[in-house]
Amino acid sequence: MKQIYFLSDAHLGSRAIEHKRTQERRLVNFLDGIKHKATAVYLMGDMFDFWYEFRMVVPKGYTRFLGKLSELTDIGVEVHYFIGNHDVWCGDYLTKECGVIMHREPLTVE
Repeated sequence: MKQIYFLSDAHLGSRAIEHKRTQERRLVNFLDGIKHKATAVYLMGDMFDFWYEFRMVVPKGYTRFLGKLSELTDIGVEVHYFIGNHDVWCGDYLTKECGVIMHREPLTVE
């Protein structure tokens, strides 16, 4: 049976997280472990920790995480991203580059 997964508040890029590469690796390993079981992954906001000054740029780093999102969508797993207050930079980058479905408003799923 396929499953749906929910993740939130990883805050990749936060100055408060001491071992950034380790945090990203754990997140990527988790996603790798569920890729053949999942029908959908819902990222419920604040996966990154970048504020308003990054409105028109894509923050550097976290290519492994972004690559894993691309891999998931490439194999047919729906990846939904709900914009959090730290995610204003996203624009359409994740949709165009990674195939992620972006949500800026609440969504009801049945």
